[in-house]
Amino acid sequence: RLGTLNRLREKKEGQVDEHLQSMITANNFKDIADFLSPLAGSKDQIKKQRFQHFVDEIKFNLDLTISDVKRCMSQDTSSSRVKSLPRDEDTIRMISEKMIILATAKDNLHRLI
Repeated sequence: RLGTLNRLREKKEGQVDEHLQSMITANNFKDIADFLSPLAGSKDQIKKQRFQHFVDEIKFNLDLTISDVKRCMSQDTSSSRVKSLPRDEDTIRMISEKMIILATAKDNLHRLI
């Protein structure tokens, strides 16, 4: 009976890990702390490692998002030395979307990371 419970627990943990990974890949950080907090507070070494793995993945994706914003901000500058804000509507929209991702991540992860 204990073996059955352990297999069920492992299956559920695997499903949670898959869901977390898909959230991170999609830059969907809304409510992600609810999934990460059990790992963050665990004394179990394996759970701590899983938490650190997800933190590393989140940091990597957020670094990419920040790089995208910086690239967009600098690509639309004219030949003058004065930096100007992007004028292209699509670029502005993309920057806005990326900033929303960053703000959502901050709001949802500030207490864990």
